[in-house]
Amino acid sequence: MPCEIIMKKKAIAIVLILCLTMPAAACSKAGFTEAVPPKYDGVQQFSEGMAAVMLDGKWGFIDKAGNEVVPPEYEVVRQFSEGMAAVKSGDWRTGKWGFIDKAGNVAVPFSYDGAGSFSDGLARVTIDGKCGYIDKNGDVAIPLEYDSAGDFSEGLAAVNVGAVNHGFDYTEGGKWGFIDKEGRMVVPTIYDGLHLVPTTDGNLSVDGYHEGFAAVMTIVENKGKWGFIDRTGDVVVPVEYEAVFPFSDGMALIAINIFYDYIDFAVVDSSGTEIVQPSKFNLINNYAEGLAAVRNDIWVDGKWGFIDKVGNEILPFEYDEVGVGFSEGLAAVSVGEHNENGSIREYVGKWGFIDSDGNTIIPMKYDYATEFEEGLAAVNIGAVTENSEGDLLPHGGKWGFIDKKGKEIIPCKYDSVEGFSDGMAAVCLDNKWGYVSMLSH
Repeated sequence: MPCEIIMKKKAIAIVLILCLTMPAAACSKAGFTEAVPPKYDGVQQFSEGMAAVMLDGKWGFIDKAGNEVVPPEYEVVRQFSEGMAAVKSGDWRTGKWGFIDKAGNVAVPFSYDGAGSFSDGLARVTIDGKCGYIDKNGDVAIPLEYDSAGDFSEGLAAVNVGAVNHGFDYTEGGKWGFIDKEGRMVVPTIYDGLHLVPTTDGNLSVDGYHEGFAAVMTIVENKGKWGFIDRTGDVVVPVEYEAVFPFSDGMALIAINIFYDYIDFAVVDSSGTEIVQPSKFNLINNYAEGLAAVRNDIWVDGKWGFIDKVGNEILPFEYDEVGVGFSEGLAAVSVGEHNENGSIREYVGKWGFIDSDGNTIIPMKYDYATEFEEGLAAVNIGAVTENSEGDLLPHGGKWGFIDKKGKEIIPCKYDSVEGFSDGMAAVCLDNKWGYVSMLSH
């Protein structure tokens, strides 16, 4: 699992950080400690004080002190949720799923063909292509009678009737609806599709509700049309758009028209009212902390600024690139230029951070930067950034972390980093992974 960071900024400019980790020799310096020496082939973020780690193709779990609470012996694992983790034992094709507790004890036997994570006290399981839900004792809470299903989210779970199961949790077709924790059908199975989200084992799972709304799709004249429903199943945003993106900070992006790489975006609020009209901006990021980054031109010379929830320009269009938006009061922004380097299009610029008034809080001196998480932001010195069809892909350089005053807390010496979660950040050097922690943790 190589160390790599990818920043996505297509369509809604979502940032994805993949395989961002880096190891270094165990040390304690400058307010942080390398809590877990880098020796693993792959890692996941910490959740509930535990993190999944991979060694020689097998997964186990460590605690924040680096103790291997669960030795690497499983084919696939999911993060701990509500004190339990789904794990797959045996061959990756024919193995079975069960659940372990934080001591590594088997809490639910290995008897399932598929399993999700516990949420609201229930976990999705699959046997012979039929899905249902169990409680933490392993007892069936909702019968295994659906052809596909998702995890519970905000008290509801997506279920499918009529899908064709292709194995490994991959299904196709059928109709989707939502049930509650008692198994009652709240939203009838009438929709042709839902959003998909990646799982920790590299598969995809159907998404659920966000901020009280779920994106749903209906096929009309062989084309998918999207909209939003609320928790009662009432349509809040008409199911008539080319694409929609999950609600964030009370607002959602919708695509009115899609023509190759050009998309007419609009923004709706929780009542379904269009706040930002189509074609006003070329690109719009998700809202965060009351503001959204927007770009005013499709072409290379387009500039980014920020608007509020009624569409007013709050910060002027003067940035050549931006991160995902505001996080913990600051936003990563950049000034530079896009150049052609043979067949590769590069972005050359410096990154820093501004506050919501547009004041530069951290000077633009880094070659790449990501958002703040738990008081720290990952920054890079020396990266060359490729612009691949709107996606920023930083290559090389060294990564570290700064605080909100711009002080380098963790030196820029790693090949890749992942943002802080549960007080820990995964780090990678020479393709081996470990974790750093702030001394206060």
